[in-house]
Amino acid sequence: MRQHELDHILSREKEIVPSAKFTASVMNAIRSEAATPPPISFPWVRALPGLVVGAGALLWIVVQSAELRGEPQATASASLFQSWLDRLTPILTSAESAGIGWVLLSLILTFACWELTRLLLEGAHNSSTILQSISAAVTNFADRERNED
Repeated sequence: MRQHELDHILSREKEIVPSAKFTASVMNAIRSEAATPPPISFPWVRALPGLVVGAGALLWIVVQSAELRGEPQATASASLFQSWLDRLTPILTSAESAGIGWVLLSLILTFACWELTRLLLEGAHNSSTILQSISAAVTNFADRERNED
């Protein structure tokens, strides 16, 4: 095949006509897309206050933890926590033998969470305050247990 023959074949343009079914299906798709309502946008106005409060809370936690690191009371808190744990162990052991160990543990953890929340809301900056109050509650409970036995 020579160059001029190839040019002659390629120079003839055939008109390409799509089938009627294809044209109808494309037009139906275009109409359905045009009739579809726009997507619902994310409610940034409603979410923004929550995001600001969350960022503020995170910033407050970082600042408070940085302040607590500088305090020398960490060793006193650790020894207080250890004494609290030493008092709590016999109570949980006796409760476990009675079959209510998990119930008692959940009640103690609930009280600890409630006390932590209360102290944080009051603005308590002393980290040993919560451990002292929990220790006092556990000591009270342990004394009652000993008196009952």
